[in-house]
Amino acid sequence: MNYEDTYIYEALSNDLEENILAIRQFMSYYSCALMEVETKFKVLNQQFSLHYDRNPIEQIESRIKSAPSIIQKLKSRNLPFTLEAIENNIFDIAGIRIIASFQSDIYKLSRYFLQQDDIHLLQTKDYISNPKFNGYRSLHLIVEVPIFLANEKRWVKVEVQFRTIAMDFWASLEHKIRYKKALSEERLAQVNEQLYTCALLCETLDATMENLHEPEDEFLMFPPPPTLTSRNAHEFRPSQVKQMQTLLEENKQITNKKLILIDVAGTIQTIDGKIPESAIQAIRKARSNGHLVFLVTRRAKGNVENDIFSIGFDGMIGGGGSYIEYNGQILKNQVFALHDLQRIVAYLQSKNLEFYIEASDGLYGSYGFTKRGVQALEEYGLQNPIVTDVFPDMTFPETLVQPNAIKINYILESYDDYLDFKENFPEFKCNTWGGKEGQAIFGDCLVENIKIQSTIEELADFLEIAKTDIISIGDSKVDIPMFEASGLSICMGSGCQKAKEAADWITRDTENDGLYHALEHFNII
Repeated sequence: MNYEDTYIYEALSNDLEENILAIRQFMSYYSCALMEVETKFKVLNQQFSLHYDRNPIEQIESRIKSAPSIIQKLKSRNLPFTLEAIENNIFDIAGIRIIASFQSDIYKLSRYFLQQDDIHLLQTKDYISNPKFNGYRSLHLIVEVPIFLANEKRWVKVEVQFRTIAMDFWASLEHKIRYKKALSEERLAQVNEQLYTCALLCETLDATMENLHEPEDEFLMFPPPPTLTSRNAHEFRPSQVKQMQTLLEENKQITNKKLILIDVAGTIQTIDGKIPESAIQAIRKARSNGHLVFLVTRRAKGNVENDIFSIGFDGMIGGGGSYIEYNGQILKNQVFALHDLQRIVAYLQSKNLEFYIEASDGLYGSYGFTKRGVQALEEYGLQNPIVTDVFPDMTFPETLVQPNAIKINYILESYDDYLDFKENFPEFKCNTWGGKEGQAIFGDCLVENIKIQSTIEELADFLEIAKTDIISIGDSKVDIPMFEASGLSICMGSGCQKAKEAADWITRDTENDGLYHALEHFNII
């Protein structure tokens, strides 16, 4: 037994001998998944070489996360030391890095890779279009890939990183330089500033080398994948990165800037879907005063009405935390794996529960939702509702397993339906929603391992805004986690009792200018 084995065995169980085979087998799944992914990229590279007389991939590196790192991550997240906790919460155990020749190659390779029908995209983090504050650039994907064993097929998560040679050069040396032990705080600040300057030079180098490289017409027919953001492959105009940096610099210049997170239904909208004029004015005044205002909702972007977006926002957190958008740029987009969605759809159909699926590109309803949905919407508080009027963009396809799904909503015939669903799908984020006082009319299901608190922290870190400068405004029990991630939480006077108890302050009812009153009370407007 080697050191790595001993470390992880001791952390997971005192009975080492009983767990040796299970743990070794578990870790072997990730090694197998890496071989599958690496082979796919080698095939792509060979195909490019045959057709276009060049290889877009300079180097492929892979690694399995060390046992001490796995255990440390479990500790930092307060997770149990079990194989199940590792599998469901740590997605970068198997990691592969693709070093590409040019930045445009990164988006081409990622597109061809994701088009393969046995690759399920779970999460995208595009640090090329939206670099980290230290200057780090890379494209990160979390995918699931099948491995075929003697008696079963298993889906295993793999992290795929894409970098150019310049990106990899900077990232490798940055880590060695920044984490030298003997640096004083003053010297570290100087080093950080110089490293950031080097990152900009590397970005310029990538752009210059790409422009010098002769464009290949055969690639121009392939746009960047819709789930990713890419610069134009052959025209480097002022980049989205620079625009984002300019916005962030402007943000820093505004003193006492607040990040204001506002729920939609019951907060901006009344229970019957109307938007008070005072709410519109409050949001617009807050933004004109230099504050950042974000929508926060469990809905997918495709299920938010145009009337809401027309008010004007700096961005949104959607899907209960699976989606972040800022100034038109997607910072996070985590969706259901198709095989998971297929399981959920089959379960709901077997229980005769009507449902609809929210995706980033639309709404998809079950066959009986137009009929059964009428009663549910009446219970919600709408008068004489027509489902297709309430959801004008909803379609009813023959196949309900659609890509880019973020949320599933199903009508509860009884509360037991929610409890049974939660028991059958414990890995996902399940909740209920409905009328006043948190009445359970619908059950819903969000992508696994999504926590709104973590997403808000990600956004705040990106914007460099402290928790004390975050204000959240909501009305229901599902808004309580948002309250907990904020320095100041406000509940609408028309909100449910649990939300009121969790909030720091209670404003007037939604229809009685509650949003305007709250922002005025705290000198935001």
